[in-house]
Amino acid sequence: MIKPEPHAIVKTFKDPVTMDIPILADPGSSVHEAFGLIKPYRFHRRDMYLPATFLVDKEGNLKWLYVGKRNTDRPSREQILEQLSKL
Repeated sequence: MIKPEPHAIVKTFKDPVTMDIPILADPGSSVHEAFGLIKPYRFHRRDMYLPATFLVDKEGNLKWLYVGKRNTDRPSREQILEQLSKL
């Protein structure tokens, strides 16, 4: 998992769906922008992002993408594992 937050915030994050997957900090959102996945929206003078889950193969090709419709919309653990099994 990659979060567009500073490392200090990311290291305290616990997601019940992906809790056993390492979480990496991407404070400049360079990974998200490289894949053209997420465009921020402004909320309380901060850039905010809808949650996105994406799988990239060893060659760096985007293989699966799920973008939530709201901040609480995320794929289930089963959906993620199903997609991983297809790689």
